[in-house]
Amino acid sequence: MQPADRIAITGMGVVSPIGQEVDTYWSGLVTGASGISAIERFSTEGMRVKNGGEIKVFSDLIETGDRPFPDCRASRFLVLAASEALEMAHWHESPPEDHRLGVVIGTALGGI
Repeated sequence: MQPADRIAITGMGVVSPIGQEVDTYWSGLVTGASGISAIERFSTEGMRVKNGGEIKVFSDLIETGDRPFPDCRASRFLVLAASEALEMAHWHESPPEDHRLGVVIGTALGGI
């Protein structure tokens, strides 16, 4: 690997059933916490599956500037995680040059 090929992860953000911030999520991972529990968001009557990984409580109290917060729940998760990643990376202090920036987004089941 050449020095020009190296990458650095400068910020991360997480919204998951075991944590809504990186530290909480990581703590849950290393202690073996389970995010699987009874589904509450919709009725599971008549369904074989009653348990799943669900965000039970969602704190969307972040500053979105002059932009409205998205109506879509999955988009709210994305905005919250991205805000955490930008804060961790100290983006507001010195944003990187465009050619030195990459973003990776992972999701499961979209807005379900």
